Amino acid sequence: MGWYSGAWDNVAKQLNVWDPMGIKAMVTWEPNLKNGGDPLAAILSGSQDAIINDFATKAKAYGKPFFLRFAHEMNGNWYDWSGALTGNSSVKYVAAWQYIWNKFQAIGATNAIWVWCPNADSVPAESWNALSSYYPGDAYVDWVGVDFYGLKWGDNPPDAALDRVYVPYGVQKPIMIGETAAADCSNYAAGTTMTKAQWTTALFNAMAARPNVHAFFWFNQNNGGEADWRITSCPTPAARDAYRAGVGNTRYLTR
Repeated sequence: MGWYSGAWDNVAKQLNVWDPMGIKAMVTWEPNLKNGGDPLAAILSGSQDAIINDFATKAKAYGKPFFLRFAHEMNGNWYDWSGALTGNSSVKYVAAWQYIWNKFQAIGATNAIWVWCPNADSVPAESWNALSSYYPGDAYVDWVGVDFYGLKWGDNPPDAALDRVYVPYGVQKPIMIGETAAADCSNYAAGTTMTKAQWTTALFNAMAARPNVHAFFWFNQNNGGEADWRITSCPTPAARDAYRAGVGNTRYLTR
């Protein structure tokens, strides 16, 4: 969801479809300013209060719990709210998160379930950009998420990627995988040792071995020019069957 007054109205249109089907929503809220610039500084200046208050007020009126993944992958260098693009520091990110969280509490929008979701790998891999430096604090986070993708840029084994957050936060917070997928069979990075089917099986094995992982989202989309991340993107059914076997486990809920 974008960063503008009335954003919740577009969330509501989708909730009207999902709610009767028993599907719970996760809203990924991306604070990109309309004319570019540093969104974290803008939030902290108070100039974005109208957008924040509108979203929080309407979320409160909705009344049901929903996941809110605000400003994800902040330890990368590809989003305007990242530390890399806002001064090579995590300080403003933490302050902006806490600022918005406090606005929600003041309005009474306590049905928002706050999901803090870094990328598994920090880019750049500098000490100031360490994943942990962006953590807003236990009081401000309900779930900890992590995003990672396999095979396009190397094997990136799911267990190691998941442990970037599971090891430091898996005791005190429920864990989810906010985004994940493996590339299609024609877009593997040079030197990869796993197939999409093997990587998918490894993903489910990694989650099963970590009992405080309670949700995951497969990025089931064809990103032209990058990779086809869909479950069925390979010409043979092996990856699809690996996914089918994984979600067939009784630990996963069905509708």
